[in-house]
Amino acid sequence: MRELEYQLVKDDYKNWIHWNVLRNESKKMKLFTLVIYVAFVVIYVGGSISSAKGNPAAVIPSLGMALIVGAAMFYTTSHHNQERLIWKKSGLKRLEKANNFPVVHLSLGEFGIVMNVPSENVTKEYRYNELSGILEIERLFLLEANDKTWQFVAKSAFGSREEMDEFMAFMEEKIADAKENPEKYEKIEETPEQPEEDSAEYSGNTPQAGGDGYASDSEEDAEEIEPVDTSNMGKIGKMAHIMAAMAANAEDEEEEEEEDAQAAGTKDAETGPEAASDSAAVSGPEAEAVPEPEIVTAAEADHTDL
Repeated sequence: MRELEYQLVKDDYKNWIHWNVLRNESKKMKLFTLVIYVAFVVIYVGGSISSAKGNPAAVIPSLGMALIVGAAMFYTTSHHNQERLIWKKSGLKRLEKANNFPVVHLSLGEFGIVMNVPSENVTKEYRYNELSGILEIERLFLLEANDKTWQFVAKSAFGSREEMDEFMAFMEEKIADAKENPEKYEKIEETPEQPEEDSAEYSGNTPQAGGDGYASDSEEDAEEIEPVDTSNMGKIGKMAHIMAAMAANAEDEEEEEEEDAQAAGTKDAETGPEAASDSAAVSGPEAEAVPEPEIVTAAEADHTDL
């Protein structure tokens, strides 16, 4: 990448304005102005001649007025006046008084150019496929964009005529290559990367996938367990969910104990009263009922947590 730096001066802007005025010159406007002036002279001066009645001295004031009006009309439409108005209205005159013309940093890259004006905090980037041509005038190189706008590079950025020719050839080559291979110079928009989910409580593992998040002893147990995302429940909600799971497990254990008791009763009935008495004697008064597991509700868990 090549870096260039230059400061624009008054003559650079004057050259740009003069070229712009000539480029946008309207021949129809000049022709219209000429027709208006001729009509004015015929009516005004012709009327004076007819009223002078052969007195040449009476026509002289009319001729003088016609010359003054003609000079004013043609000066108004002249290049010099248009350039003066553009200079005045564009704010360049204020920059001239303050001696504050900008310094431009130009970067020539492989796929485009970047023009930066630090004093105005302005940066403009052009891909070579966004430029349609380059033109050289007295003090500037003019770059034409596809949207019909122009950017200019001052020749003061180069130290010699050889450097100017090298810059001209480089730009022409890049613009021509961009027209033949526009996809090569297309700007690639970078898409932001999606952040990875690093939730410890729900990692996306499923029993079918064999993940560690929901390990089970058998395929049947894996089918019964449904993963629940508790990441948005808060501390109290998580406690309530855990307590509810514990209560469900306690209920399952109680049902299993009842089934075992029923099976034992059936066996005792089959062995007869002697076996039942012997069993009662063996157990004796020391045998106590197994306490039922305490079920903690979600509300109690919330109260305990608070």
